[in-house]
Amino acid sequence: IGERIGKTPPELTLRVVSLLAALGLPVDLAREPLGAAIALLGHDKKRAGGSIRFVAACEPGRAELVDLPLEELARLVAAIGAGPGHFW
Repeated sequence: IGERIGKTPPELTLRVVSLLAALGLPVDLAREPLGAAIALLGHDKKRAGGSIRFVAACEPGRAELVDLPLEELARLVAAIGAGPGHFW
């Protein structure tokens, strides 16, 4: 999501995905229950009105807080789950 909103460089995404995969952690977001997760975000403590505070990695060791409308987050998540294979 950070990459899609222009905050996370693609190289950082690839690096993180490679590290997570090397640790045996899931990296195929299309196989995860993202829709259910979005539904639960409505109750998250980081929610403020119709937005959620999202942490976007900008570079190794630096992140930025971004307020994303829940509708925009749901649209981004749907786009991730819509493609074949995985997002990366």
